[in-house]
Amino acid sequence: GEVNNFGVGSSETQELAVGKAGFDFRYKVGDHSQFTQSVVFRGGSENHSIDSSTGFKVDIDDHFAVKLTHDIAYVSDEPEGAEDTDTTTMVSLEYSF
Repeated sequence: GEVNNFGVGSSETQELAVGKAGFDFRYKVGDHSQFTQSVVFRGGSENHSIDSSTGFKVDIDDHFAVKLTHDIAYVSDEPEGAEDTDTTTMVSLEYSF
């Protein structure tokens, strides 16, 4: 004959409250340069993170600009042995059409 096996199981669904807030600030410094700052906060009942980006952009001409940025990313619940804060500094050449 035919044998059918049926299992009964359960799964737990964990509901988490999560929120997000942030701001994006831009300030024109003279005719050819701009300061930028953005911060995003994400938080929940288990952990939270903060991403920050600070930048300074200088126009070279109508198409090219040099930008210096410093980014910081923080996560409150990193695995053991991992850093909770990462930083990145970049210099980039931007081209606008």
